[in-house]
Amino acid sequence: MKKIFCILILCISFSLFGQSKESDFFNFYKGGNKYKKPVKNVLFDSSSGDIKKEVDNTIYFYIGGETFIYDSKINKKVTCTFDNLKKYKLENPRSLTDNEYLYFKKKISVFQKETKIKRPIPNSMPLSRNHKYFKILVLEKTNKSTLLKYEVDWVYSTF
Repeated sequence: MKKIFCILILCISFSLFGQSKESDFFNFYKGGNKYKKPVKNVLFDSSSGDIKKEVDNTIYFYIGGETFIYDSKINKKVTCTFDNLKKYKLENPRSLTDNEYLYFKKKISVFQKETKIKRPIPNSMPLSRNHKYFKILVLEKTNKSTLLKYEVDWVYSTF
């Protein structure tokens, strides 16, 4: 009986802690299927002109003409070794908008094929304050051996 109880507790704890956050998914229409956001990694390099501003619990990253916001109350920050940088595919922040638009168009066409709903494909993504189709991680080299990985919100610079 004790073994069954222990196995039951383990299964429940793994299912609770193994869940993804709600913000890791998006949907096109209210009540529609949820799609997992692809993760994009951007390197913060102050020597190349990138700017980092800290205000209270919020850090603003200005990288390649794009704005990324880390809020310590909402987002996560993880420390890892610099050797892990090789396993991340780094994205150019200047091309993120184009990549997001292409991803949006591709997912809309897949959605239409799956549901057989013939809604017109919009020429532009829906307007919002944040880009919502990619999960962005900003990687910052702190010293020779450590790397900070910030989960950030990508904000439209025109808003």
